[in-house]
Amino acid sequence: MTQGKSYIIGLTGGIASGKSVATDFLLKQGVHIIDADILARKAIENGSEGESLILEAFGTTDRKELRQTVFENKINADKLDAITHPIIIRLIEQELKAAKKQGHKVIVLVAPLLFECDLQRFCDQTWQVSADIDIRIKRAQSRDTASIGEIKSIIARQLPDKEREKLADKVIYNNDTVAELERQLVLVISG
Repeated sequence: MTQGKSYIIGLTGGIASGKSVATDFLLKQGVHIIDADILARKAIENGSEGESLILEAFGTTDRKELRQTVFENKINADKLDAITHPIIIRLIEQELKAAKKQGHKVIVLVAPLLFECDLQRFCDQTWQVSADIDIRIKRAQSRDTASIGEIKSIIARQLPDKEREKLADKVIYNNDTVAELERQLVLVISG
């Protein structure tokens, strides 16, 4: 890392791979976090451009109805992505610019679709958090209100771990305990 310049790490992984646990740990280390999922919610909040465009395209902005519509039909999923992704990317660019201006030395951009949306172009390095599919499904079931079918639909729309592992600069395996994940993060940070 060069002095005075922000170093941007893209952190990615599939649903329930451990990105949130990794993010919490990195926050405790003083790293500035930009979370694409939070920005995705902001992109469609009440009164936003995204909400207006979604209402026009789908006739509703109810998250549960949209989720059902999107997971039942790839064309609808692609239509929703075409509305939201440009807005989310614009918000990411704004957040990165602000974080650099504030002087943050290390910035982690947490994005499940880092490679799918070409967000790695903003990053100096990319990290992939991987976990076995059965473990991810169990984790998602225990924390989300989504059905197994919805979880599998989400997984199917994301790049497989093996593909992201080939694209990432560093891979963190998270099939074990939180302590083991944190140990690996320390190694990745220092290495």
